[in-house]
Amino acid sequence: MPPAGSVPRPRVAKWPLTKRFVIVKQLSVTNGCFNAGIFKVKDLERNNVCIEKRFKPEDIVRGIFDNEARILGRLYHRNVVEYIHAFVADTGPRPSASIYMELCEQGSLNDMMERYARDGRGFCEDFLWSVFHQMANALGYIQYGITEVTSGIEHRNPNWAMIVHNDIFPKNVCVKKRAVGWPRLVLADFGVGGGIPVGQAGWQEGIGQGHHTFGNHLRMPPEATVLDGPDWGAQSDIFLLGAMIHQICNQGGTAQRWGLSVDRGRLQVGEWYSTQLKEARDAFLRKDWRARPRIMTIAPRLTPLALEAKVAYESFSR
Repeated sequence: MPPAGSVPRPRVAKWPLTKRFVIVKQLSVTNGCFNAGIFKVKDLERNNVCIEKRFKPEDIVRGIFDNEARILGRLYHRNVVEYIHAFVADTGPRPSASIYMELCEQGSLNDMMERYARDGRGFCEDFLWSVFHQMANALGYIQYGITEVTSGIEHRNPNWAMIVHNDIFPKNVCVKKRAVGWPRLVLADFGVGGGIPVGQAGWQEGIGQGHHTFGNHLRMPPEATVLDGPDWGAQSDIFLLGAMIHQICNQGGTAQRWGLSVDRGRLQVGEWYSTQLKEARDAFLRKDWRARPRIMTIAPRLTPLALEAKVAYESFSR
């Protein structure tokens, strides 16, 4: 895959792209809050298969499409879903819009969890560290423009306008099979993502300005539920990643509102997982956003923690 950010992106077209993208199969009528159907399509220009995500008219008017297309058009990283093209036709009485992106043939991480649950299986620790590493690298990239934040050798890009996802959970992480090792995971669905421009108040600290929407109120981090905290920011995504790791460990959803119920003493992950994995998860789940480490600080710690837990380097480093 080319270096992050090295591929020029086409501008959003002002007309449907039916001559380039041909429907192969409809995968869902609606798969999330901000789409009107997911389709597998053939890209006649690149001669491969990809995904078309259609948007509801009301979400086009609300700016959800513009927001996601603008964010994805900036990003190119192995752990972020690849943007291919997009169009919006918004001049008529019923606007339409689609984003075309890479196909992840194994579905979502949530689909993978459901398959394991049906088979009565849990996830081995090697896989949990792979999820941690890959999603940490995705966060390091969208927040600071760092290609591989887990390496600890790259510095923040001083010209990078920070992106905060605001909706990290298993349904928004897609799975691609690899010839060797655990699957490649890619962060997708930036519909409620937010940007913090360079130089804006809060940019250095990663604090978003103004009210912002999370994908689901049950997954909001603690700071979004109190009056004296920032509504959203880089540390919100840290918390959401920790919550997702905890969810995978327990093979289940979050029955209570995360922001109101986080108590590390009650968040058990099973005796079969190492203390090092629990330590990493707990750091991401600190209730006070100020106490959570930044991704640039905690991500390089993941490798030595995994090695201390006797996990083979090859299991999580690809």
